[in-house]
Formats: sequence, structure tokens, C-alpha cells
Amino acid sequence: DPNIKVAKVTASGKIVESSDEYNEYFDMYASDTITIDHIMTREEIIREMLGKTENKVCRFIMTGFKLSDDEIKMFRAKFYNSRMVSNYLDYYMLGDKEVFNRSFNEYVKKR
Repeated sequence: DPNIKVAKVTASGKIVESSDEYNEYFDMYASDTITIDHIMTREEIIREMLGKTENKVCRFIMTGFKLSDDEIKMFRAKFYNSRMVSNYLDYYMLGDKEVFNRSFNEYVKKR
């Protein structure tokens, strides 16, 4: 979605921290007041995400932020040994709706 905006913010007032281990969401914060410090450019977002862990990259890929072909190549190069990131890129960016089934079947065959 081209309307997605990502911003760096400062939280103030009442701040609550939360985690959801089951869904692997950590370091989530809510605040009754935020100040938008900076709306990030596309390049800043990509650079920031390339420095994150596999789980955070996969959650980013799921958001609907459409990556260009060159950006997909950048993520594949950075996470070249991550089947998880590759599968998420294939499913969410390239529309391969069978990628997770294939991965599961390959996993079962190896056992």
C-alpha cells in the first residue's frame, strides 16, 4: 500500500510495555501521548529493516509495505541463509500461495 507511513516517534505520558511470546511480538509499547519526530523515507525504512532480526523482517514483510524487485533482492542477499525470510518474500511479495506447504512437505520428507 503506497499510503503506509512509518515514523520515528517519542512517547510520553503513561507508557505501557507489552510482549506476546506466543506470536513472538516483543518490545511493544503503547502511550497516551506521542510526538512524531520524523516520517521515514522509503530508503530509511529499507535500511532500518535490513538491520533487524529474521522475525522482525518477516513481520515487516506481512504489513503490506510493497517491496520493489530490487528491494526483494536486497532482503534475499542480506538473509541468504534464511528459509523463513525467503518464504515470506515469496508468499507476501510474489504471491506464491503454496510456498509454506512446499516447505512443510520438504521438512516432513527429511524426517
